[in-house]
Amino acid sequence: MNILPLILTFLAIFSTLSIGFLRGQKASIVAERCATRFYNTNRGLLKSIAERRYDKIKSDTPPKPDKKKKKKKQIKSLPPPPIPLKRENRPPLDTSKLNLTPLFETKTDPKRHPLYEIAAELLRILYRDKLLKEGEEWEYALLDSFCAAKNPQELIDLYPTKTTLQPLFYKMLRGTHHYQLDIHQGIAPLEHFFILGKQSAIHFCFASPPLLEATFGKKIAAKIRAEEKKLAKPLTQDEFTALLTGDPACSALIAELDTQLNFTKKHPKRKTLSITDPKSDLLITKPLGAVKQ
Repeated sequence: MNILPLILTFLAIFSTLSIGFLRGQKASIVAERCATRFYNTNRGLLKSIAERRYDKIKSDTPPKPDKKKKKKKQIKSLPPPPIPLKRENRPPLDTSKLNLTPLFETKTDPKRHPLYEIAAELLRILYRDKLLKEGEEWEYALLDSFCAAKNPQELIDLYPTKTTLQPLFYKMLRGTHHYQLDIHQGIAPLEHFFILGKQSAIHFCFASPPLLEATFGKKIAAKIRAEEKKLAKPLTQDEFTALLTGDPACSALIAELDTQLNFTKKHPKRKTLSITDPKSDLLITKPLGAVKQ
């Protein structure tokens, strides 16, 4: 009796079961790592929210008078660490985003408004090589659809009526859990860079790097960021005007934007707090009022 086929059959079954077991084990390890990273990141975020609330309570409480005044030892003060610029926040603040409402409320043709081309360029920066292909001009089709929306209050209200644009808008609106624009990884959610509301279209001191590039061009945006890192603070309107010496195109754009380009450093209080896991690039956002899980 030839038992070779039987042995081969058993080996094939054993190999299949082993491969299935290894795949299941690998999936289990990946799931466990993801869950651990999510738990640690979420715990760190809740800790940060609790610390912010504690600092606020502590600052609201008047200090107790010190009856015994102690002499403080003179310690050589170290130079303060560089202040992180708000425009570098991830995800960007609401004031870091491009507000599309002024474009929709213009009484003239939206295509003639400077915000129209700025919004189109921002879409290209965010989604080129991923969702937008050179030469197709889908960004203009999307903007025309946005401008046709009736009284939009949220980004979801900009959902296109054309079926050809709907899958594209859905992917932009949804985005991915993590993205890196510099290496074209992932898809940036639309809400991280666009907003609807009563604020100015562009808040210069907090404008995100992609918005700076879309507004003033790559070269000027790089000069702005380099100068701000050197000064460790956002540029004032006078400093920015001095930086643009010899660039009549940008100077004309500033005059054309007028009040839609806001140079004040005041911005609304943060309603949410975000934290990113450095290993997996997982981003978690929670309202500042939430402390309990």
